[in-house]
Amino acid sequence: MSVKLRSKTLADGSVSLYLDLYIKGSRYTEFLDIKLKKRDPGRKQKLELAEAIRLKRELEVLSDQPDVSKKLDSNDNFLK
Repeated sequence: MSVKLRSKTLADGSVSLYLDLYIKGSRYTEFLDIKLKKRDPGRKQKLELAEAIRLKRELEVLSDQPDVSKKLDSNDNFLK
C-alpha cells in the first residue's frame, strides 16, 4: 500500500498536484485541486499543504480506517 504525491503539467504551463494511491492491488487517483504556477510566491506553502494531505491519507490507508479523517479536526491548518 502506498500513497504518492505526483504532478501533472497542464496546457497553460502550471502544475496540478494529485495523489496516486495503491491499495490492495487497486490504483486510485485523487486530485487535490492545488495548482502551482512558475512564479507563485506561495509555491512552497502549497507543496507543504499537499505533502500534509498525502501524509494524512497515508495514515488512513495504513490504519485501514477510512474515517480517520473524521477524527481529525477538519479546521486544522497544516501550515502552522
